[in-house]
Amino acid sequence: MSKLTTDCTCRCEEEDVTLTPDALNVLTSMAGSTTLRYALNLISCAQMVSRKRKAENVGVEDLRRVYTYFMDEKRSVQWLKEQQGSLVFEEIAASSGDAENGGAAGDAMET
Repeated sequence: MSKLTTDCTCRCEEEDVTLTPDALNVLTSMAGSTTLRYALNLISCAQMVSRKRKAENVGVEDLRRVYTYFMDEKRSVQWLKEQQGSLVFEEIAASSGDAENGGAAGDAMET
């Protein structure tokens, strides 16, 4: 048993979550490809998803579903690169820069 598998199993025991053997393999794989912290945080969310479908154990489909709900660091960075130039806070930063320079039309508020 690998260190990641042991850590995932230990966290499941602490949270009283039962994973199917395939789900444990998927979770271990996620921990290896992302971060252990990210994978461990998915456990409780996957348990809620499995409870909603009235299952006794967390399965692979539960982990896959919560994987789509939350992004790990690599996917977040990739998403930000893809969205570059189209995010609201960039528009706010650009307009606040105009305000600092006297506004686009020079309509600064009088005090």
